[in-house]
Amino acid sequence: MQNLLKNQHINEKDLLTVILDTLPAIVALCDRDWNYLYVNQNYESWFNVKCEDLIGKNARIILGEEGANTVKPFVDKCLNGEKVSFQKEVHYKHVGLKYVKTSYIPKNDESGNIVGFYIITYDLSVQYFTEKKASEQKDQISRMLDSIPAMIGQWNKDLINIHANKAYSNFFGINPDEIVGRHIKEILGNELFNKNFSYMEKALKGEIQNFEREILTSKGELRWVLSSYVPNIINEHVEGFFVIVTDINDIKMVNKSLSEQKRFYSEILNTIHESFVVLDNDSQIIYFNQSAQKVLGLTTDQLKGKASKDPDWQAIRPDYSLFPANEHPAMCTIKTGLAQKNIKMGIYSSDGNTRWLNINTVKFETEFENRKTKVLVTFTDITEKFNKDKLLQSVIENSPSMIYQFKLAADKVVSFPFVSKKAIEVFEMEGEVFKNKSSLVFDLIHRDDYPNLMDSILSSAEQLTTFDWKGRLITPSNKLKWIHAKSFPHKEHDGSVIWNGILTDITRDIALQEKLNQEKARAIHSAKLASLGEMSAGVAHEINNPLAIISGIASSLKHSLDDPQKFDKKIDTLKSFINRITKIVNGLKRFSRFNLEVIKTSCTIQSILNDSLTYFELKASAELVDFKIENNSNSEIFCDRLEIEQVIINLINNAIDAVKDLDKKWVILQAYDAKSELVIRVSDSGPLIKNEILNKIFEPFFTTKDVGKGTGLGLSISASIIKDHGGILTYVKNQNTTCFEIRLPIQK
Repeated sequence: MQNLLKNQHINEKDLLTVILDTLPAIVALCDRDWNYLYVNQNYESWFNVKCEDLIGKNARIILGEEGANTVKPFVDKCLNGEKVSFQKEVHYKHVGLKYVKTSYIPKNDESGNIVGFYIITYDLSVQYFTEKKASEQKDQISRMLDSIPAMIGQWNKDLINIHANKAYSNFFGINPDEIVGRHIKEILGNELFNKNFSYMEKALKGEIQNFEREILTSKGELRWVLSSYVPNIINEHVEGFFVIVTDINDIKMVNKSLSEQKRFYSEILNTIHESFVVLDNDSQIIYFNQSAQKVLGLTTDQLKGKASKDPDWQAIRPDYSLFPANEHPAMCTIKTGLAQKNIKMGIYSSDGNTRWLNINTVKFETEFENRKTKVLVTFTDITEKFNKDKLLQSVIENSPSMIYQFKLAADKVVSFPFVSKKAIEVFEMEGEVFKNKSSLVFDLIHRDDYPNLMDSILSSAEQLTTFDWKGRLITPSNKLKWIHAKSFPHKEHDGSVIWNGILTDITRDIALQEKLNQEKARAIHSAKLASLGEMSAGVAHEINNPLAIISGIASSLKHSLDDPQKFDKKIDTLKSFINRITKIVNGLKRFSRFNLEVIKTSCTIQSILNDSLTYFELKASAELVDFKIENNSNSEIFCDRLEIEQVIINLINNAIDAVKDLDKKWVILQAYDAKSELVIRVSDSGPLIKNEILNKIFEPFFTTKDVGKGTGLGLSISASIIKDHGGILTYVKNQNTTCFEIRLPIQK
């Protein structure tokens, strides 16, 4: 029986040893002096020492000085009867860094005395380091999300927040940790929640929502944002949605990808309006967003794996020349590693048209789906803008005027940043001369017009008013040209002033205008001579009467020689009638004078009337018309006296002709000031003009006079003259008498 019990005891001991050796821990028993009494098999792999070699050795030697000092406080507590445990990272010489849970348990003898201690160390490294890595990755993802300049959040299907990044505090003034677990309505407020709720409903139905909204930030600023609600679909069920809110006042795009949340960030990238593709070292596309797919007009299968150097793109440059594959922006970055910026390239589109892209490339070396990336290509569809720019360029190049940009720097240095090709024709100079040697352009200006040009430029720059100048230049081939420049200025931050405008060669227009003025002057002179012819009988009568009296007095003078007083009286009478004839003749000479030049001066209406008063009186007297002048104006107008005089004569002629055959015949000329205008009215007792012809009376060649009595040019020319003087000639309606009215600006 004793042997049986002994064998049973040995078997139980062996069984315990087997159990201890199979535990995922190192187990040891030490006496109070730290000498090993027992160790399990795991000690061999951890300390690279056989178990039998450890028995009797001191644990301080095995642990080393640093290790022994670290565990001594725990051993001391254990030897005082306290069970002690701790968890920490420990670096073992042979197995490296471990995360362990170590327990020190007192060993009591049969009397209850502490004779040693057990050491049980569990290896928790796999779980610990996995959780630690996951936590670090989570923190890294959280930091990345916080670094993105957009609000990014995750909401479940009950609209409760799961995650919110730091950007939320910038807009709503709430710490992200305080947002988690709260309903979205609490964060947005009632008004914004109600506005956005329809989008949330659609997102929870699996539909991606993109919309713009103006929101009030915590700082009281109204900011426009682009909001995207992206459904969170797990196992074909919508569990909530992701929210991406981008401040589109400043930010164009958010383009970051996190490998641990690929689907989430893939959805974010697909909401960005900027198109992009990622290429490998062979220029093959390995990733792209939906915008790129839409712009390029290709399916997913067609786009993935397609190379930048593929001849199917049929790439061309903006000048429509071939864009060689090895010079494509992506290929240049692959070869040189240098970024390519704002490269314009046209490609063949699936709809048969050329699509124009603005392309940027940058070196982008990372890994994606076990493939090495090389280049990130971003691009924008600029087809519409490109075609408009081409059209604008065509308009500029074919414009009959020169398009230019003129700059006056703060230090008064002048330059022409841009001139169209028309400059070659107008100035007989290449565009490069304008840009690099602007002073040569000003050397061509006629010396008499140069001071006025400089004054106009400086005045426009100082007051930022429209620059409008006409003057002459002498070209390198010695041609005299008239030019008209008109442009609109704006001031730059550096104090310089820039004008954008047009310059037109008006040499031919000036010549035509001079010819027109001459023809107009001849027409006016002819009209005057015709008027003199019509009133020749009246003139003869006005001169013959005084001549008859002069003749009679002259005949009787010899009978008055003896009476000096009577003789002097007759002489004075002779002088009076001679002066009357002289006045009539001088008035007719002034009236009939001929001048081809348009000469504008300041004068009053009275001075103009004085020059033609004789004509008015003779004309009215010949037709027995009562003629009156009522002038209540002393203001001056800036005008060509002869032209204004002719207009008034024409109106009075028409009025006298209209009433001369009536029983009651009168004509009145009235002049008065009305605010900033001089008003001249010619009224007569004739019949009113019929409504059906009112819209024709100012048309050339229209006349109501009998054949041979009028040319029809009177009112047409008169209206043109008044318009050239900045005024207007009208027929006054709603009057009891016929009345024409002239309004001219009073000179300030």
